[in-house]
Amino acid sequence: MNDIWSNLYGDQSEFRQFLLNRYPNMEHWLPDEVFNKPVKWPDNMGLKVFRGTVNVSGTFLADNLNTPVTVIEEPATPEIIIKELQRAKSKNNPYTHVGFSVFIDSYTIFIKCAKAVKEFDRNIITIAGNCGALFDETVNYVDHVCKTDGVSYLRKLLGEDVDAPYQLRIIPSNNRLKFFGIDIKSEIAQIVTKVGCPQKCDFCITNRLFDGNVPSVFFTPEQVHKTLVEYRTKIKKDIKIAFCEPTSIISHNWWYELFHLFEDEPEDYPLMIGTTATSLEKFDFDRIRNSSLRFEMINVGIENFHHQYSKNTNINIKDLFKRLADYGIGAYATYIIGFDHHDYYNVWEEINQLLDLDAALNYVENLKILPQTPLWFKYKEEGRLLDVPNDFFFIDGFQAFTHPHFKPGFKDMLPLLTEIQMYIEKERGPQGLDMLKIFENIPNPNKNILYQIKYLKVATKLLFPSWKKYLNPNDKQIENYLAKMGDVKIPFYFNLITKSPRLRKFINFLSR
Repeated sequence: MNDIWSNLYGDQSEFRQFLLNRYPNMEHWLPDEVFNKPVKWPDNMGLKVFRGTVNVSGTFLADNLNTPVTVIEEPATPEIIIKELQRAKSKNNPYTHVGFSVFIDSYTIFIKCAKAVKEFDRNIITIAGNCGALFDETVNYVDHVCKTDGVSYLRKLLGEDVDAPYQLRIIPSNNRLKFFGIDIKSEIAQIVTKVGCPQKCDFCITNRLFDGNVPSVFFTPEQVHKTLVEYRTKIKKDIKIAFCEPTSIISHNWWYELFHLFEDEPEDYPLMIGTTATSLEKFDFDRIRNSSLRFEMINVGIENFHHQYSKNTNINIKDLFKRLADYGIGAYATYIIGFDHHDYYNVWEEINQLLDLDAALNYVENLKILPQTPLWFKYKEEGRLLDVPNDFFFIDGFQAFTHPHFKPGFKDMLPLLTEIQMYIEKERGPQGLDMLKIFENIPNPNKNILYQIKYLKVATKLLFPSWKKYLNPNDKQIENYLAKMGDVKIPFYFNLITKSPRLRKFINFLSR
């Protein structure tokens, strides 16, 4: 599914056609006038990140089962699955089980896949897990629905030792940073050290997905350190590390020990995690200053100023983000619009309140009402959920419920999100450039960090003309941008690249 960045920056008429191809019966929710806005920004407008497609949950499960498992990395379709079943059957090694990691925005495809498997062989046992599995009707399409830790669930189902130690392996991926039409790849080392979340936010599905269990860490700091260093040595490339879990910091001491183990490592180990403000409030960042492992970006869910979630209670978030920046750590703030108190006017008040926190990155999305969450039961009881395919409960820009102030569907929410994103970029400049001042605060920067500082300085200057042209900022916004830009010389080869589409195309070909 296209993410919100694609929808806001891309050709929205293409987004509409994509939805029509997948859901032809939903045309009445896709009026032309909503999707014909000229918001397609040019390649040189900003920094855009494209995430690689990796089946993280499937790989983690496969790594922790003794039973042989084939993981399909690409988004599954009935054709892909049946082709694999036929291949195995032709070699007299047929599959006995098929598991689906069900994403909400692909629920319709999941139904088609599940039916196709049973049509191929009624004896194959089918299992559904992940967020989409929590819809009540999922039991109509598969034999088993997993609503807890998938490893222990499958071990029990397959007759394996439920208490066997978990295996820690790197799940490699790559991101592409698109800048002036050039794709810059980065190696991502993804790891999973625990599952579940102790937070009980009323809109969030993670706590319900794992039956409300509080996560425990599967691995010691020594195991994580050994695995990451061995992987970095093997591939001989700079990497970024991503912890694929919503609340990474539970035990401070576990993290202090992990950072301590990296103190003598010669390479740079930048780390991206998600966690809560409460977990960061009393974290002693002085204890980790001398480590080659470093927090580069921390995602903190602000969610909403009107309702204080327990993970943010009694914390000065602005001071917290300032403290992170002083230690060379970028804060990535996420926010949700579409709660009942929101209207078109107070949304903008809250967006300005969000920007006042001075996070390095800001991400605003619309409220999704997800199955089995407290808000799901509330809205369902009130009769406010739309009669749409389950996929539409997690499509960016689509409001799948009735609201006191916003029209359902794409009509109000998608244009509003577009306005908000453009406003954020007018106020703060293209997303990502604020990392420049963050990197400059990193103590004892190595050559990798110094390169990123130089790169961001050049990017800041190169993007200024197109930023000014396409967003039409006011004088104050221009002044703020110029203050960030500073004095930097553009290398001659950057000028060649930005002026030559053929050269950009050739560079992208070489980087494949």
